[in-house]
Amino acid sequence: MPRRSPLAVVALLFVLPACGPHLRWRDHATRAFSVSERCTQGPLVLDLPAAGARWGERIEVRALSPRAVLGRAAIITSDDPPGDVPFGQARMQSVHVGGRSETVARADDHPDNARCVATAAELSAPSPSPSSGGPAPSAPPPAPGAPVVGVPGAAVTVDTPAVRIVEAPDADLAIREHSSLWRIAVTGWATETSDPDRPTSLRPGARLRVRIWFPEPNDLDGVLFVVEHRVASPSVPDAEWSAHLRARIAESHRSDARAREAYRLRTERCAAHHEDEDCWGPGGYDAYRRSFTAPRPAAAVAVAAPSAPRPRDPDGPPPAPPPEARPPKPSVHADWVPGYWRWSGFAWAWISGRWRVPEADRAQGLTVRAPSQPPPPRVEAQPPMPVAGAVWTAGHWQWDGAAWVWVSGAWQMPPSAAATWRAPRWIVDGNGVRFDPGDWVFQAGP
Repeated sequence: MPRRSPLAVVALLFVLPACGPHLRWRDHATRAFSVSERCTQGPLVLDLPAAGARWGERIEVRALSPRAVLGRAAIITSDDPPGDVPFGQARMQSVHVGGRSETVARADDHPDNARCVATAAELSAPSPSPSSGGPAPSAPPPAPGAPVVGVPGAAVTVDTPAVRIVEAPDADLAIREHSSLWRIAVTGWATETSDPDRPTSLRPGARLRVRIWFPEPNDLDGVLFVVEHRVASPSVPDAEWSAHLRARIAESHRSDARAREAYRLRTERCAAHHEDEDCWGPGGYDAYRRSFTAPRPAAAVAVAAPSAPRPRDPDGPPPAPPPEARPPKPSVHADWVPGYWRWSGFAWAWISGRWRVPEADRAQGLTVRAPSQPPPPRVEAQPPMPVAGAVWTAGHWQWDGAAWVWVSGAWQMPPSAAATWRAPRWIVDGNGVRFDPGDWVFQAGP
């Protein structure tokens, strides 16, 4: 008889299980969608009708992206709290090397979202909130059950609406157009019926909700999210598959009964043979009992010092962003960075939108100019310090091209202990009055 090669044996092991009754997974629906906002924290919410498949169904969500995106996702099937899991730490891409296709992987620890978030210095710059020259933005809503930084004691429950989703009319075409991008596994869910006498866990049409959100804004320009929905069907008629499952259940019950009987016989034998060291260990039953009554040295009791609360991950997506009114543009090439929620380790804190002023604009005098000096600064009521280490940055006047607009002061956290706030000012030069935006100045050490 000829001997089989090891590879042939391995192949046979993979083929043999497929010869008997088994489940096959077929495509039920594929959807592809993008997001209308380039910079967003979500949540992205997509509702899918359950197929109610008799034997099981699966949902897999992935992203096809030109850059790293990191967030949290869950597939919600009931009223139970969703278990949001992180995604985006790894991404895969197919490349052609030497005439053959290979898969390369890349590990990520931060999203490529410089376009969407403030720099360390900008996080500490005054939050623009004009009190004149236009409607002022409303106060940001706090996270559920937690006060917002700067609003002591505020705590209300808020609903977070989904951002605008644009679904591709032809999912297969959209996927082909994005096939060269990085593939990122987002989340998955599956249910499978192993007992033919139990009804399916989901009725047809029941809601399956995909929820995706980001602890900080992610740049979703050019990102395509793909949702693949599959259902299970047996390789044999339903009646034969049901008989196959019942046979497996019966064999499992018989195996459990054999294990219980073996345990009972061993217990009876050990109770009748105290000298059996296989039952009681060295010395038999008497040594086993003495091990429980032998005196033990008293353990030293360590008194742990009280510790400060430890930062934690957010329990869910941030609140809905409050409406923002942009203050006047401070320089020719200033770029607006939208406001967003930032997790402090204990609560969500709102980072207001701000103008990002290039250093070249400052150096070349391209900041905004006014026809005259601003009015005297307003007297502001300074609210209590929200957190230790915060610095009060006073309000200032800004010129919008036609009138003066007051930008209110705010408590801000400096980027480091060595940073000092330099207030914005208006400088008189040979061409009139020029605005010099505020900034943090880092002091050199001794």
